[in-house]
Amino acid sequence: MGYCTVNDFRATLAQTLSSGSPNPATLTTPAKLADLGKMLNLTSSSGSSVGTYSLIDVNYYIRQASSIVDAAVRQQYVAPLRPIASMTMRLLSDINEYTSSFGVTRIDNVVVGDILVLVGGGIEERVEVESVDIEDGITTVMPFYNDFAFGTTRVLLVKFPDPIPYITAKLACAQFYDRYAKAQSEPMKSDYSEILRKEANAELNNIREGRTILDGIERVGSRFVNANLYGRYGLGGFIDQDGTRSDQSRG
Repeated sequence: MGYCTVNDFRATLAQTLSSGSPNPATLTTPAKLADLGKMLNLTSSSGSSVGTYSLIDVNYYIRQASSIVDAAVRQQYVAPLRPIASMTMRLLSDINEYTSSFGVTRIDNVVVGDILVLVGGGIEERVEVESVDIEDGITTVMPFYNDFAFGTTRVLLVKFPDPIPYITAKLACAQFYDRYAKAQSEPMKSDYSEILRKEANAELNNIREGRTILDGIERVGSRFVNANLYGRYGLGGFIDQDGTRSDQSRG
């Protein structure tokens, strides 16, 4: 996997890519793009049927987007980036083998798709969050293979630093739409890929200009010897004028 998950990719897809129009040859077959955003069957290795796209293709676009992110941040950070333990939680009760649900402190910070690493008693296990409920706790995609005691177990939220997953998912979806949308003829087209790319590039520019700091990632160069230096980098003014900045109000 790259800097985002398939679930991140799926969530970033538009609900409908285009209203489209019936196939002029038959006037009964819906346009392919009408279902592209809401029918993403990632279980098939074939991409020939309407709304069915290969999981291999999706992972390729995620890897391609990750490469773009690496190229953009390598002048400031050691790349490829590494996931970090961004938060530590505690169990509210013991976990037994084959259990798939449990409670933790600070559950409000956990969302579906997060990766949690449980460490306790000399054992470490990684799980993916399937659902989160304030009352019922966290449910995992797969059950546990080990027992964990609530008094001696740490629960770590492990992920790539924000906003890297957000940027990667948008760039991957933009590449996806470029392939399946831009090759289509009018009126079956969408500008959604350009919107995604513009938003992702705005966040990348925030990183390059120093307004966004990637927490926990090793920095490169003397500019980052002092972590308290928050001044902007000496970049040309054109970056402030091309419409890709998140904060257009700053000169």
